[in-house]
Amino acid sequence: MNISEKQLIIKQEILLHRIANRVRQSLELKEILNAMVGEMRAYLDTDRVKIYQFNSDGSGVVIAESFAEKQLPSLKGLHFPADDIPLFARELFVQARQRTIVDLTTQEIGVSPLNQQEEYNENQDIRYRPIDPCHIEYLKAMGVKSSVVVPIVLESEQTGKYQPPSLHSSAHLWGLLVSHHSKPRKVTEEELQLIQAVVDQVCIAISHSILLNQVREQARQEANINNLTKVLYTSPTVKLQPALEEVVKTFNGSGGRLYLLASDNQPVEIYTCGNQPQSIDTEQSRVVEENQLWQKYLHSVVETLVDQTGYKPWSVEWMRNMYHIGRVDIENSLVNSKLWAIDDLYREPLFRTLAPFFGSSRIRSLLIIPLQYGEKILGCLTIFRTEVDTEINWAGYHNPDTRQLMPRQSFEVWRQIKTNQAQVWTANEIRYANAVGERFATAVVQYRLYQQVQALNTNLELQVQERTNNLKLAQTQLIQSEKMSSLGQLVAGIAHEINNPINFIYGNITHVDTYTQTLLHLFKNYQNKCPHLTQSLKEEIEQTDIEYIVDDLPKLCDSLKAGAERISNLVTSLRTFSRFDQAEIKKVDIHEGIESTLSLLQHRLEPSGTGAQIEIIRNYSILPLVECFAGQLNQVFMNLLLNAIDELQVCDQNPKKIVVITTSVVDNSIQISFTDNGRGIKPCHQHKIFDPFFTTKPVGSGIGLGLSISYQIIEQHRGKLSCISQPNQGSKFIIEIPIQLY
Repeated sequence: MNISEKQLIIKQEILLHRIANRVRQSLELKEILNAMVGEMRAYLDTDRVKIYQFNSDGSGVVIAESFAEKQLPSLKGLHFPADDIPLFARELFVQARQRTIVDLTTQEIGVSPLNQQEEYNENQDIRYRPIDPCHIEYLKAMGVKSSVVVPIVLESEQTGKYQPPSLHSSAHLWGLLVSHHSKPRKVTEEELQLIQAVVDQVCIAISHSILLNQVREQARQEANINNLTKVLYTSPTVKLQPALEEVVKTFNGSGGRLYLLASDNQPVEIYTCGNQPQSIDTEQSRVVEENQLWQKYLHSVVETLVDQTGYKPWSVEWMRNMYHIGRVDIENSLVNSKLWAIDDLYREPLFRTLAPFFGSSRIRSLLIIPLQYGEKILGCLTIFRTEVDTEINWAGYHNPDTRQLMPRQSFEVWRQIKTNQAQVWTANEIRYANAVGERFATAVVQYRLYQQVQALNTNLELQVQERTNNLKLAQTQLIQSEKMSSLGQLVAGIAHEINNPINFIYGNITHVDTYTQTLLHLFKNYQNKCPHLTQSLKEEIEQTDIEYIVDDLPKLCDSLKAGAERISNLVTSLRTFSRFDQAEIKKVDIHEGIESTLSLLQHRLEPSGTGAQIEIIRNYSILPLVECFAGQLNQVFMNLLLNAIDELQVCDQNPKKIVVITTSVVDNSIQISFTDNGRGIKPCHQHKIFDPFFTTKPVGSGIGLGLSISYQIIEQHRGKLSCISQPNQGSKFIIEIPIQLY
């Protein structure tokens, strides 16, 4: 080994040492690759060294480059179609680790494969053969006369997006290291060995970068999950809406939906955020999740049996197999088959019946995450992404719809703008979605349990309140019943005691009147027969004003008779109203009960102060006798009439105050209505007027039990008590009870 060879070896070792240090010291792949291509171009003294990375579809892009500006143009950032490096060439790069050396002067291409241990053999020759004419034209158009291409091949399955084209190899073609020179240049085996050693360092850097990105992504997802958990449980109650908004943001989505299936006594619930599809049924407003296909897919998640296809019925894999549709992206399908990741809903055959409902929005991609808790499906969380416009800079004009049969004549930048493009769901996003689904499922279970507890508490409170009100009402009714019973007995006693003297008075008034007429007749005859009276008698007659007595005494007798009749009628009304002798069901005259009530309220109908008299208008129909508890029914009449009278006495909007009482027969029932022209009842109060202890009267004017007791009395009669009222148009209370109670 001469001195020049030793110097070359030292120079190569220094270069490899610098690159290895760069790999160890830097965590950013971009910095490492940019430094490496610069070092390599300086060492090789060529016009361009670039790193070319493959995409999942076989196309590629230049991600790092060092070039001589005066010799070759920059290709950094430019994309190359998959046809530029055909599939068979990519397979050779992977299977044989084939390195190629091209020299346009000799129009030959040298091929140097590695052995299976990827170790370079010094005795392994570079085999040359004629270069393909298309390849020659391709390099000429690029301005290149000499090139070296070394594949960057990784063994890990978790190394990037592009999967190996051959099923017999686990290796992965990540990219290429390419050296271009604008002049003819001979590449030695030593240089090729050095380039391979540098590529080995690049593989290490890429593996480190992939691992670092995975760690960073995992840390980001864990931070997002922790933040989601914090949002869900910041308060004692689970917050689903803020959590949905947070998840949509972490997915960079344009919208999302949380659909919860009906469970026990809990209805279907929908939470939405951002862009949304339209309902699948405009009349019933059914949500998209209620589509039959969507529902079957959701319930397939908890299915435990598989059929002859090897898949659970109505799972995504089962549907694709049954309808002979190709499998989804391998990377995504292996993550978790329970999720349904739809990159482009307009290219998903299984989604064709639902796609029209997304037409009014720009939604293009969906990620459906079933929410499963144990063996129960709770619903689903769906993330939407809208279509986007993309821009790609190609190295020369590229027509993606046809194969390029001839090499391109120019590599000038050609900008391609694609509109309405779908955003693809990545494997990392699907893994993150699994974790999100688990958190949401747990939160939904807790949310539903909390709702059930709250419902039970609310129901218990309502029951306690209802029973308390019923007890108060029952107690009040008992007191009222006792009062009415006592009142009936009191009225009976008073009526009995009053009836005897009144009957005596009423029976003797006729005699008094007769005697009076006889005495007056006798007095007149005496005046006619004895006109000459003594002086003292004349003076006494003048003092007693006998003429006035003669004129007023008959009138006084008539007044006494009318008063006695009034007292007798009042006693009869009291007896009729109280019905103390009719505590059981009997057939009664409804009109008689109404009139007895009006008789007792006559004093309330008279004018008071500046108030006008209340007029009662009777629109009575011919009614049959009705089976009822007469005393209770009269109490209802009293409550309704008192309410109408109280309202009219404080109402000044109508100068004429009227209460209309209407009776009629409707089928096998009778209907009684009490209508006033007062202020009416406010709409906000109408649904509460029959509640116990509810009143709109001032404090001290009532306890709010009159209508409630009346309502229960009518219900006891298997009838209905209702109210029709409009503000400033009065109120109408309608009683409807059957003619035959039983």
